[in-house]
Amino acid sequence: MNSKAKRIAKYLETHKKGITQMQAVELFHAYRLSAVIFNLKRQGYVIDTIIEEFKTEDGRPGRYARYVLIKKPEAK
Repeated sequence: MNSKAKRIAKYLETHKKGITQMQAVELFHAYRLSAVIFNLKRQGYVIDTIIEEFKTEDGRPGRYARYVLIKKPEAK
C-alpha cells in the first residue's frame, strides 16, 4: 500500500463520518479517491459508499460520494 493510501486508510479509521473527494484533495492531494478506495477494498477494507445530494448555487441538483469505513481487514 502506498503512503497516500495508508494516510487515507488512517483517516477513515479516525473519522467516522468518512471522506469525500473534496476532503481528499484538500488533505492528501488525492485526485483519484475512488481508485484509492477500490484498492483498499481489494485489501480487505469494508467501505460503504454513500451518495449525498445537494443543490448548486443556481439551484441545480448535484451529487457526491462519501466513503465510510465499516471494517478494517483482519490482521494476518
